[in-house]
This record gives sequence, structure tokens and C-alpha cells, in this order.
Amino acid sequence: MARIKKLKPQILRYPGGNVANWWNWKTGWFVNHKNLPQKFGSIKDANRVKMDLSELQSLVNVTGSDVLFVLNVLTATLEDQINMLHKAEELGIPVKWVELGNELNLINNPGHIAFRTGGNYGEKCSKWILKIKEEFPDVKIAVVGGNRKDNNHVKTWNRDVLGAIPDVDALVWHSYLAAKHTVELKKGINFELLDRKLKGIFHAEGFKKDIGNKDTEVWVTEYNLQWTILKDENKKQIQKISQTWQNALAVLFITSEITEVSPRVKMVLNHNLTSFPIFAAIETFPNTTYNLLPNGEAMQIWLNTIQQMTLMQKLNFEENECKIEDYEVFGWKFSNDEQGRILIVNITDQNKTIDLNSFYNDNPFKVYYSNEQKTTVNFEDVQIKEGKLKSETMVLPPHAVAIIEI
Repeated sequence: MARIKKLKPQILRYPGGNVANWWNWKTGWFVNHKNLPQKFGSIKDANRVKMDLSELQSLVNVTGSDVLFVLNVLTATLEDQINMLHKAEELGIPVKWVELGNELNLINNPGHIAFRTGGNYGEKCSKWILKIKEEFPDVKIAVVGGNRKDNNHVKTWNRDVLGAIPDVDALVWHSYLAAKHTVELKKGINFELLDRKLKGIFHAEGFKKDIGNKDTEVWVTEYNLQWTILKDENKKQIQKISQTWQNALAVLFITSEITEVSPRVKMVLNHNLTSFPIFAAIETFPNTTYNLLPNGEAMQIWLNTIQQMTLMQKLNFEENECKIEDYEVFGWKFSNDEQGRILIVNITDQNKTIDLNSFYNDNPFKVYYSNEQKTTVNFEDVQIKEGKLKSETMVLPPHAVAIIEI
């Protein structure tokens, strides 16, 4: 709880991803179902960490976060899931956002058997949305999105889903960049390639054309580097990069890119809060260390920077009158009516001189920097420099993150 509170998350996703398709909210554990995936059913009693609504309530009280509820459309009834939302409200957890199932368009997802096409899924969602909105008129509801090349049933998933639902608030997107395409054993993360791959996802025909002219939002409810899709012979060595400062820079970069890439994107949720260290912000498995991992370091920096801010503006930088690409240096200005913060990230291995224009009147700053290949937990092996700006320019060291109060 103490670690999570320091992250200052704004939205928590309950009960999570694929577990949601098999979740019993009353017990805070998996449903007793004949088709329960073996990976869930085989978890020993000693390793159970039950997460019922009272636990969620405690987490919300500590963090002040809102909740995105992922409903079980696969192994629960509509009545049961509406009861869950009412119970959450009784416990003081506002019902603002709902997501209907998780990744049911993936051919290797057991739930895909029940929803062979986007039309099948959309027909069920249409009925659920109608009833949920009757009970919770102000809630926003999202459905699973994403065309797939796995088979003919899901090639036009987005179009088929939206065609079956007359009124839906958002389409869910999950953005994972395969490490086998973006990470090299010796050089590490290729940020230029990462930039190209990310833009390719959101500029693809399935994203732009199928959504059409509707006012449909896009919620990216999971994103990260996909550290499990690797060549077996290099897998362990490359996965070690996920524990370095370079991965913290990568998470900040991906967060920035997804936030900016389309005006339709209205929600961005990092995967994952806990569990496996290659993805987690906080390590809880296989070792219960509660260490803040590089993903968590990045999230703590980003989320603390945007606290209480209501406006955001992407910043662009130049060097010798030439544009600096985002995969080299990127920045944001966050503000409200009374104050603001500047976030600047130097991904390169060189000093970068940043022109801050009028943001130099003794403004306080904090800079985090480290060797990009350094393994870091809890910000150990990360240098932190604090001071006040004394000129219109700021020299950022290599692999550095700066936060400036304005």
C-alpha cells in the first residue's frame, strides 16, 4: 500500500486483464468453472491473494484513485455484474468507467470460443450496455477493440463490433511492442524503431477507418514492451534490460507517444502494477520484495508530475535550428490555473541543451539520470540533482529526466 500510494495512480483497473473473464467478485478469486484455464486453476492455496471489493475499497481509500471495472462477460451473468457495481457504490467506489471483458478477440484466449466474431461479441455487449446504462446513466462503457490477423473471424473485429452496437463510448486498445522487434542484445532498446512501431499501430487502417466518424473514444487499458516475445536463446539476457534505467526511459517514452498519437485516446493505463518483474511497477512475484522497478520508477515520475494538473501540452525542441525527434528528446507542459510542471526526457547518450524560454526565473527543478544499462530498483543507482534555474537554457545529461516547477 505504501509503495502504491507513492506512485499516485489516478485510475486502477479491477480485477485486471484476463483474470476478469474468470472472476468471482464475491470471493475475490476465480470462478469455479469447468473451463477455468489451467494457469489459474493450478495456483496453490498458499499463493492466493484474494482481491474482493473490500480490498479494492482499501486501495481506493489509500490512493484516492478511480476504478475502471472490467466486467466478466464470459462466466458471469449481467445481473451478477450489475450487483457488483452497486456493491462498489455502496462501499464508496464511484462507478465511472466499465470495460466489457478482456482480449476476447485473441485466438489463443479461451474466451474467444464464446465470441467467434466481433458481431457475436457486439450483440451481447449491446444488451449489456443498455441495461448497465439504465442502472448507471453517467457511466462510460468500453468494448474490446483490435483487428487481428490470426484468422478470418477477427480480421474486421472493430467494424463488426461497432456495427452491432448502436451506441458505445469507447473502444479498448492494448499496445504491446514485441521486444524481439525493438530490443537488441548488445545495444538495448531501439527508441527510433519503437517510435516507428507505435505510430504504425495507431495510424493503421484498422484504427482509423473502422472507428469512422463516430465520437468513439479509445482507451489504451494496457501497454508495455512485450518482454515475453523473444528468441529463446537470448530471452533471459534481453529480459534483464527490463530491470535497467533504459526501460524506465522506454516506459516514459511509450506513455508520451500513446498520449499524443491520436486525439481519440482518452485513457492510458500502464501494465502492470504488480506481479512479474519484467512488467511490474512493484515486484511481488516470484519474490515479495515490494521493490519499485524501472516501470514503477517511470510511472512514479510521470504520475507525480501530472498530479492536480488539468491541461497538457506537448513540447517540441530544436538544436541548431533542426527539430529534435521525440526518440531523442521529448517533453510536456502540465498545468492548472495556479501552477505547472515541465517534464523533459533526454534519451540520447549526449548532453542536450534545452531552451526553456521564459521558464527560468529561479524555477525549482529535479533531474534523474543514470547509466542506461544500470540495473536499478527503488531509484538506487539513479543520480538525483535538485536546484533552481539560473538561465534560459538547461543542459540535460545523457539518459536524464527533468521536472521543472513553473
